[in-house]
Amino acid sequence: MEGMMTEGVRTSAPLLGEPLPVELMNTVTADRGHTHDALDSEVGAAAWLRAVAGRLGAETAIEADQLDEDVVRPVAGTLRALRDTLRQLAAEMTEDPRPTATAPELARLEAITTLNAFAHAWPELVWPADGPPSRAYRGPGTAADLAVQLIAHQAVELFAGPDRERLRPCLAPTACSSSSSTMHAGNGAPRRAATACGSPATTGVTTQVHRAEGWMRTMRSEKVEFSGSQGAVLAARLELPEDEPRAYALFAHCFTCGKDQVAATRISRALTEFGIAVMRFDFTGLGGSGGDFGNTHFSSNVDDLVFADEYLRAHFEAPTLLIGHSLGGAAVLAARHRIPRIRAVATIAAPFSPDHVLHLLGSDRAEIERQGQAEVTLAGRMFRIQRQFLDDVGAQPQAERIAHLDAALLVFHSPSDELVGVDNARRIFDTARHPKSFVALDGANHLLTNPADTQYVATVLAAWAGRYVLSPTPLGERAYRD
Repeated sequence: MEGMMTEGVRTSAPLLGEPLPVELMNTVTADRGHTHDALDSEVGAAAWLRAVAGRLGAETAIEADQLDEDVVRPVAGTLRALRDTLRQLAAEMTEDPRPTATAPELARLEAITTLNAFAHAWPELVWPADGPPSRAYRGPGTAADLAVQLIAHQAVELFAGPDRERLRPCLAPTACSSSSSTMHAGNGAPRRAATACGSPATTGVTTQVHRAEGWMRTMRSEKVEFSGSQGAVLAARLELPEDEPRAYALFAHCFTCGKDQVAATRISRALTEFGIAVMRFDFTGLGGSGGDFGNTHFSSNVDDLVFADEYLRAHFEAPTLLIGHSLGGAAVLAARHRIPRIRAVATIAAPFSPDHVLHLLGSDRAEIERQGQAEVTLAGRMFRIQRQFLDDVGAQPQAERIAHLDAALLVFHSPSDELVGVDNARRIFDTARHPKSFVALDGANHLLTNPADTQYVATVLAAWAGRYVLSPTPLGERAYRD
């Protein structure tokens, strides 16, 4: 039942091997600024239902030839309404950043009520005299009514089950001339991806950006653990594209934040749409990682990044891209010279020097210097900070590291950053050699809590990184010098 042809019937929505509720959401696509609806007529709705009839379940006994235009006509509007309901719920579940995807709480509750109303088929026990017992689904109305009800049933299972974590909006830029790409649906064979999504996994990042409103696809996300620099087990999350990754990246989170901080999570997941696998992890003593934060410092964070690189090289592939947010940005700049395969580094709201973080300690800094340690409240949580942390951040040769980065550099910073002023970005940029680029995150806050800001960072970062992490020419051979 894969592809666009089923028993001689052509439907304008390619089938991707995704769960049927996701396939239904994909019946609306965008191409060069135009929207295409495969269900905009009874003929189209009937063609789509016939194409998916074989995936409704063997116990339904619905055959494609039972779903002609006359049978489907009365339920075509119901099928479109179910699709719109699923798209609304999926947009909220995936935190789709586009204004068209947001909905007030009342609308969400109405959508849930609508979905539950659609899902009113019921199972029955069937036990023929000449065979074993089995289950059959029944419902009021025709075969077309039952088909819609069963898709609604599958949608309830999708949103209530673990696979909901794999749903995400497709926001990848795409070449307008591209019609399809290859992807993996779960653990199955390669499928054809919708034209709405363009070709994030195989064509690179090109020309014009256009988006399918709410087109959904699945992603792979794996929990991993590895030993950190101080011997503790560090908790990590590896976000993987459905296709074979085009490149691997490491993401370093902000000071005391953790790998699940909103910017780290959203940017890492968004980058998978462009074929980039991203591993983000909790530094020693933070989040789900073991160890004592009080015994850590900036240098141990850098060491943790080196150990993360060793883990990826041993179990997956060497990373070629480093990404760091805030103090994590300073950490990736410091770690670059110890991770040999890195070809590109991106910083987000990063300080020029790690000792910039000391202003967060306020009056507690004097107590740390006097007593050797102190309990400090940071972002509403208590942390034990020792004098070694102060000494370590003050002894970093960061300017020399940036000047000899030997990697392409992209600096993201908001001109209105309230914690790390934009002058830090200027100093990083001025110190670094070419190739280097600067992108102003106009209106963004330091933690990038607006989903639109994180999506913008991921889109620009993927376009920029594609030039370097996939290039066959070693960076040192490029004629870039000040």
